[in-house]
Amino acid sequence: MMVRRSHDGLGRVAAILIIALVLPACSTIVGSSPSAQPPTTPAAPSAEATTVADPSSMPTTHSTPPATASASPSPAPDSPSPAKSAPPLPSTSDEACDLEEDRVSAGVPSEARDRSDTFWSGFTGPGLYDEEFESLSEMYEAVHVVLRGRIAGAYIGQEIIDEDGPPIPLAFISITTGEILKGIPASVTAGQVEVRLWPAGSNWDEIRNDLPDEEYLFFLYNDAEHRSDHDLPSDDAELEATTYFRPNDQAVIRELDGVVSTFEYFAAACQYGMDRFPLGLEGAAFEEVVQQVRELSR
Repeated sequence: MMVRRSHDGLGRVAAILIIALVLPACSTIVGSSPSAQPPTTPAAPSAEATTVADPSSMPTTHSTPPATASASPSPAPDSPSPAKSAPPLPSTSDEACDLEEDRVSAGVPSEARDRSDTFWSGFTGPGLYDEEFESLSEMYEAVHVVLRGRIAGAYIGQEIIDEDGPPIPLAFISITTGEILKGIPASVTAGQVEVRLWPAGSNWDEIRNDLPDEEYLFFLYNDAEHRSDHDLPSDDAELEATTYFRPNDQAVIRELDGVVSTFEYFAAACQYGMDRFPLGLEGAAFEEVVQQVRELSR
């Protein structure tokens, strides 16, 4: 298997199942970088947790991100915004299991949540990873860059080329750097950072044209620095210098209607317990969490 740059900017169908079956067979790398991969999700709460190996042998190539209009960052208020009222959160994993199908919180417009959940559903999951964090401070210390921003665009930035099958497109997002909370991000486009996600699914054309507009905190590795830190060979130094990726999906803190809305909250709480990070941030005022991260840099 080898990888090439994608030039047409269009995604092909690539179910997450393909990752588990195809990527371990990769043998050649061309301009690739190790990235967080989809977790293995147990079928039931009692199932054993499964971690995901670092796919450093995953062959990839890239295309230049399309030009996007830079969104004006929202100024941070002088004091944290109070969280809006919401239904009581479960206090035990059993309660979370009972509520797992409930995806809507009071005070959060269903259209905004549905758009966000639809976009992220193919790029997040309640499984476990090789690298797990237990707190904001631990995650902050581990990564190279921490940003507050919004999604400005989405595109196919790389393709995994399998000699025995069709190319697997890798989704990228461009995020605006509304506030830099750690590091000095390298950019292709001023004011934006390019983040590699996972393979694009069958609904790629739909979701890339209906992007969520909420704010996020992104905790990111830089591809080039990560390779250097772990003595991994460079395949495309220019690409790697400006490519970022999440250690896992704990590393994206989402804001909806002023409060933190954790990905797959009920499923993760049901399967792994209420103390798994970042479930404890659910419902907290987003500005208060941002302030906590600011204080980590002092």
